[in-house]
Amino acid sequence: MSPSIEIFVTPQRYRARPRRNHKPAEVKPVLRAAVALFRRHLQTHQALTAAESRLRERDVVDRAKAILIRTRKLSEPEAYRWLRREAMASARRIPEIALTVVQAHAKETP
Repeated sequence: MSPSIEIFVTPQRYRARPRRNHKPAEVKPVLRAAVALFRRHLQTHQALTAAESRLRERDVVDRAKAILIRTRKLSEPEAYRWLRREAMASARRIPEIALTVVQAHAKETP
C-alpha cells in the first residue's frame, strides 16, 4: 500500500504533510526517497554549474589565443604556451591570464 503524502521540496528544506493519518513507519521511506532525490538534483545542478564555468573559461582562453595569434603572429600551440608561461610566472590560472589579455585587447581596440 502506497501512502498518500504531499511533499514540498525547496533548496533549503523539505516538508511532508500526510493527506490522511499515516503511521511514521509509512511516511519515513517516502521522506528518505524525497531527500535522496533532492540531493541528487542538487549534485546535478552543481555539476552543471561547474561544467558551464569550465566552458566559459575555455571560451576566454580560445579568444585570448586568437588575439595572440593575430597580434603577436604566434601559432596556436605557441599562444597557449605563452598563456601557460605567463600564468606560471605570476602564480595565476591560465583563464585569469586569458581574461587579462582579452580585456587589454578590448581597451586597445575601439
